[in-house]
Amino acid sequence: MLQTIISFNLLPSITNLLLILYLLFYPYKEEQQVYETLVKAFLVAGIFTGLIFLIYANNKIRIISFKGLLNRKLLSYSWQFFVANIFVALLLRSDIWLIKHLCTYADLGNYIQTTKISQFILLLPNLASFTLLPLLTQSIEQNMAESKVLKLINLYFYLALFIIVIFILTGHWLFIYLYGASFYKMFSIFTLFIPGL
Repeated sequence: MLQTIISFNLLPSITNLLLILYLLFYPYKEEQQVYETLVKAFLVAGIFTGLIFLIYANNKIRIISFKGLLNRKLLSYSWQFFVANIFVALLLRSDIWLIKHLCTYADLGNYIQTTKISQFILLLPNLASFTLLPLLTQSIEQNMAESKVLKLINLYFYLALFIIVIFILTGHWLFIYLYGASFYKMFSIFTLFIPGL
């Protein structure tokens, strides 16, 4: 188990290290070249890492076969999943496009940074679920899963509430201190996000 974890983290680490070295020693003529090179190198590194993982998984459990690729149920499910992801992306990004057309770029920057902070608050239970879900599934036989889930929900609710209160008390000057004077609207945007959080 430990060897699998190390190998799956070692490859992205090596890829990221090569990417950093490439960016450090590549001679740039213009600043725009830096961004273009970074995006291209990052995409190539991700594709390369994904292909190696796919080859590794295929050697272990034979997940790819010609019959499997032509399986109608698999293609149907993949298509539905793809369309659903497009709609989720539109749902999550439509507000940014709307603000871009209705407000100034300064307002858009304030909104995007506030969105990142609110997503961080919502990300906490997802991170916790990776470690806590196996513990919950072990206790399902003991009929204690429901009470443990309720305790976790309460714990996360109060933790998120605590973080929100901290931002309410300090956000007016903290956001400006962290991001700069042009982000003075972040506090008012964050207070509008609180009911959704």
